[in-house]
Amino acid sequence: MLRILIADDEPDTVVTLKVLLEEEGHDVVGVHDGGEVLREARKSPPDAVILDIGMPGLNGYDIARALRAMYGQACPTLIAVTAYASAPDKLVGKDAGFQQRVGKPVALYDLLAALSGVKTQR
Repeated sequence: MLRILIADDEPDTVVTLKVLLEEEGHDVVGVHDGGEVLREARKSPPDAVILDIGMPGLNGYDIARALRAMYGQACPTLIAVTAYASAPDKLVGKDAGFQQRVGKPVALYDLLAALSGVKTQR
């Protein structure tokens, strides 16, 4: 069981992913903006963070950089969930610290594959 933090500004996306991952046996928290991600990550360190890139305010890249600064080498696995699929978008994501990328619309098996190598931080 992994502790997973999901952030997307679309409430339906958060609810859907949360339910699907909980059915897989994971402990999941869903939030809707970057500030909430950082608060939740401080309160209860996740094993993986699934981030939408195109959120208002702090976008997924900003959040990834902030989590990297917060955790250093112990940073949770960062997974981008995004429709941004160009080569420059992928490079910016890698530079921001994302280890995995799953395209939108999200296929559950792609998300589970991205989570398969995540090790628990506890």
